[in-house]
Amino acid sequence: MTGTRLDQGIECSLTKGTELIQEMKGPFNPHHVVSLIVFNIINNICFSVTCDVHDNYFKEMLYFLNSFLNIGNGFLEDVIPPLRLFHTQKLKTLMKDTEKFFGRALGGCHFPSVSDRSDLPYTDAVLHESMRLHTVAPSGIPHKTLCDTKVGGYDIPRGTTVLINHYGLHRDPEQWRDPQVYNPDRFLDHEGKVATKPESWLPFSAGRRVCLRESVAKPELHLLLAGIMRHFKVSLPPGAKVNLEPRGGSFVNVPHDYELSFESRL
Repeated sequence: MTGTRLDQGIECSLTKGTELIQEMKGPFNPHHVVSLIVFNIINNICFSVTCDVHDNYFKEMLYFLNSFLNIGNGFLEDVIPPLRLFHTQKLKTLMKDTEKFFGRALGGCHFPSVSDRSDLPYTDAVLHESMRLHTVAPSGIPHKTLCDTKVGGYDIPRGTTVLINHYGLHRDPEQWRDPQVYNPDRFLDHEGKVATKPESWLPFSAGRRVCLRESVAKPELHLLLAGIMRHFKVSLPPGAKVNLEPRGGSFVNVPHDYELSFESRL
């Protein structure tokens, strides 16, 4: 899903989200706002409808999904956790990236579009690095072999459960320099543009069973983060500390709760 329909869904959803953020007083946990924005994007793409945060339909659906998965902060943020996992020490650089682009290309209250992604390389790099260091599903989703095969010289019988160790892949020192260090610059070339994606970066898995939402999630994440940064200066409250190590075990990475301060730019 790309182009005008996705642009319209994101802009409509972000408009509701930014209005809600502007109503907040002081630092707050962005869980419900992020959930509302993502829920509305999906709802708008599928049904051309958006909801208010107080809408019973939104509340019931969110409660159902949270209860169904019961994995922490909520279905929508667990599906797209980098929005809450990207490291706060990079916020100033990220905000400069968006400020530079919007100051040059857009005016007023416009949101970025799919065609603008190439002009926001650092935003892309932040999300890539967040998904590398804190992959949504560290052990991937279980699959089974359809026939007898060989992998790396090992015999794999038909019907064997197979997992991709995304955690190990994304922190392999043979593939990544200083793999424990959060460094979005590793995804940029010498000109500051997004470099070719490394083969060892597989947060959406790979092959015929790759995540079906990858084509939507990547532009959605990018434009969501850029849109929020366009409208707000985001920071931690004075003296606040955030535990950036996710919880949830090997099945899914879940971010800890924390509060952020939002200062309007417009």
